[in-house]
Amino acid sequence: KSHVFMFTTSSHHLSRLSVFVVGETNVGAIVAIGSREKIMVAKQGIGDAARRSGCSVQTIRYYERINMVAPPIRTSGNQRVYDDDAIDRLTFIRHARALGFGLDAIRELIGLSANPDQDCTQIDAIAKTHLEAVQKRIGQLRVLEAELKRMVEACAHRTVSQCRVVQVLSDHEICAG
Repeated sequence: KSHVFMFTTSSHHLSRLSVFVVGETNVGAIVAIGSREKIMVAKQGIGDAARRSGCSVQTIRYYERINMVAPPIRTSGNQRVYDDDAIDRLTFIRHARALGFGLDAIRELIGLSANPDQDCTQIDAIAKTHLEAVQKRIGQLRVLEAELKRMVEACAHRTVSQCRVVQVLSDHEICAG
């Protein structure tokens, strides 16, 4: 549960106080520091992190095991607690995976993104390499599509013994590709 308390202060360093109730007796406080536009939300459990990031709970645990995300802090009840930075990292990983990047490339992208003022040549190279692999795979899939079309169209739809699909699958030499 998250309870948010707003208060006014003459200092712009402290703009919002969030209290996150982890259990019946465990309470932790998070103070957002910075402008009112960039306010941290209360730390959240793994279920909330899963909902916000689009990753499953099992996937989050896997990413922790392989060190794609830092191990979360734990409550006295041993529950994982995630902050906005961890959820942003999970979202980044999920989106990169959806685009087909491998875990090694994502790990490298995360490392490179830690230096926002650095030249992005290495990041561009990783993306270009991935694009080339995707284009190669698309070419392979087009060949596969053409062979499957030929196989299906050549079938006379009579009996299994006369089925062109079964014949082609049984003898790779019959394939055009």
